Amino acid sequence: MSKKMDIKNLKIMHHITDRDFLGYKITKRSVLTRHHIIKKVHYEIDDITNYALLTTEAHVELHRIESTNQTLYNRITDFFLETKRDCRVLDDSYYSDLEKILRR
Repeated sequence: MSKKMDIKNLKIMHHITDRDFLGYKITKRSVLTRHHIIKKVHYEIDDITNYALLTTEAHVELHRIESTNQTLYNRITDFFLETKRDCRVLDDSYYSDLEKILRR
């Protein structure tokens, strides 16, 4: 599937309208990216089941967290995996749970 279709399907699947998986605001100027929740080298399947939708800024920030705070990065990854497994909608409850993880 194409990147454009993946992004469209992720938006539909998780009811994404104004914020990405990391809580960054999506605007008309935002460039949206597919983040591999489980790195491609560890997961043979490269499709929507392993993607979190992030703005470019959020994607950069997430990889900064990965390089500076592996424990936090792992908690975020686990949260993204749970979100995907449960087909969770990205609503106020989701962002409240995410904020708790980010504040630890």
